[in-house]
Amino acid sequence: MSFGMKQARALVDAGIHAAEEKGYQVTVTVVDGSGNFMWAGRMDGTKFVAPDIARAKAYTAAAFRQSTAVLEEKANPKPVFYTGVQVVHDGRIAIGQGGLPIWVGDEVVGGIGVSGAAPQEDEEVAAAALAVEGYTVPAADVATRAAMGHSR
Repeated sequence: MSFGMKQARALVDAGIHAAEEKGYQVTVTVVDGSGNFMWAGRMDGTKFVAPDIARAKAYTAAAFRQSTAVLEEKANPKPVFYTGVQVVHDGRIAIGQGGLPIWVGDEVVGGIGVSGAAPQEDEEVAAAALAVEGYTVPAADVATRAAMGHSR
């Protein structure tokens, strides 16, 4: 399965559709495996900060190859370290639910980030978009994938 603009747009559309069905107002953003912007959709009435947060969640999921919820759990006991990581990355890192990596086989080809609803709702929308478009929702941690024999 290749991953390009067509797939990024389909993921954003699937996320917006999932949010509409639940009554959430969100922004959905997709980045490529290097964290570069690919596509976004912002629903009417979404908070003005949601696009920036959604992009940061997508970037973070792609960069760390794990959900932003898992990263949040790892960051809680190390706030000084992860604050430093955010500073080094010029504020592009968002730690909190709503970002998932996009896996094609053993490779992270991008990240999807959602912002605008409650954190668990943002993640629900991201997971729904991945599922609708035929992507496997990732294991909770890249280490789990490695233990299962995956290279990434």
